[in-house]
Amino acid sequence: NAASHLDYPMGPPWPCSLLCAARGLLDSFHEARRRGATAKQPTHTWAAKASEEPRGIHDRIDFVYFAGSLHVKKSMHLDGSNSGVEAWPSDHRAVLTDFTWQLGASTSGTTM
Repeated sequence: NAASHLDYPMGPPWPCSLLCAARGLLDSFHEARRRGATAKQPTHTWAAKASEEPRGIHDRIDFVYFAGSLHVKKSMHLDGSNSGVEAWPSDHRAVLTDFTWQLGASTSGTTM
C-alpha cells in the first residue's frame, strides 16, 4: 500500500512505483489521465469510504501496470457509488482499465 511517484513529482521517491517504471511497466490510470481518458471522480483508491479513513488521508495506492502491445483505451476507479455493488466489499476502490491490443505489435523486449 504505497502511493506513486507519478502523483508526487516533487517527492518523496515512492520505491514500488519507481521499481515498476524501471522494469518498463506503465501505470494504466496515469496513462489514461495523461491522455484525458479517465473518469472525473474518484481519483483515489484509498479509502473507498470517508468513514474508513478518520485522518482524511486519501491517495491512489492501487494500480494496474502493463507493458507490451497493450494500449489504454480508458481507466477508472470503482466503488459502491459507480459499480452497481451497493455494499462495496473492500476498503479500497478497484481499478478498471480497458485496453486495446495490436496484433503483431512489438513488445520491445519486455518480459513478464
